[in-house]
Amino acid sequence: MFVVTFFLCRIVGWAKNTFMLISDAKYIINNGLLQRYSPGSGWFLWYLLIMSGILGALQVYWLEGIANKILEVLEG
Repeated sequence: MFVVTFFLCRIVGWAKNTFMLISDAKYIINNGLLQRYSPGSGWFLWYLLIMSGILGALQVYWLEGIANKILEVLEG
């Protein structure tokens, strides 16, 4: 049950929210909204996008570790 919950919240949920963040960032950049409303803060938007990707990869890494440990317990 834990693995299913982890997968739904951490993998599926994270992917959905990251997709929404990327879509919003693309809209903001393409329409020049960043320069109009918050000039000089483009670095922070890129920081959020990069960190979201890194943390998403970390979620997958953790899922792999959890799945391996469950398989280890079930086998032995």
